[in-house]
Amino acid sequence: AGHGTSSPFDINIRLTASGPAFKRATRSSVPTGNIDLAVTLCHLHGVTPAPTMLGRVMSELLRDGPAPGTVRVERTVHRASTETTQGRYELELHRSRVGSTDYLDFTQTKR
Repeated sequence: AGHGTSSPFDINIRLTASGPAFKRATRSSVPTGNIDLAVTLCHLHGVTPAPTMLGRVMSELLRDGPAPGTVRVERTVHRASTETTQGRYELELHRSRVGSTDYLDFTQTKR
């Protein structure tokens, strides 16, 4: 509805974190999302997130956290298709999961 698409060019942005709690000069390909920012900030300040808050602590970015390459990322592709009078229409949804947090990577349509 005018708020972008599910193209990887619209969904993926760069996140830069700096400060004494974060690793220096570290790149991570572990999925994150806006949903993780508040939870991570709560963690850094010793505040327990509200039970209704979703997201995860981006521990791979923290100085005392695991190396990004060791974080388990589960990637799945969900497919749906239909036949129309104009031909076949297929949709793929690419999703990643880190722990119990899901991320929409992108969608792709084929006609």
